[in-house]
Amino acid sequence: MALAAAYPHGGLLLASPVRVLVRLMELLPSAAFWQAVGNSSLRIFGGFLLSCVLAIPLAALAAGSRWVRELLAPLAAVVKAAPVASFIILALVWLDAGSLS
Repeated sequence: MALAAAYPHGGLLLASPVRVLVRLMELLPSAAFWQAVGNSSLRIFGGFLLSCVLAIPLAALAAGSRWVRELLAPLAAVVKAAPVASFIILALVWLDAGSLS
């Protein structure tokens, strides 16, 4: 509210909670809103499921084989070292914004 009072277009920078709730109430009856929520949820849960399907066999292989563990170690080190936000930036570069979720 202080930002909106200080700057005429302060709402463009940060929407107030009241404006967010009003807009949410406007969008709730919309089919396009629920379609976007559904598509995003499917992609998110699909990615999680795919990661589980890939991670479990790879973890079992790495636990049983030193060669596989050494092969996967550099990739695991890179993933652990990079901040999560950087993956989002890379995804924005590689993918279009519509398929980011």
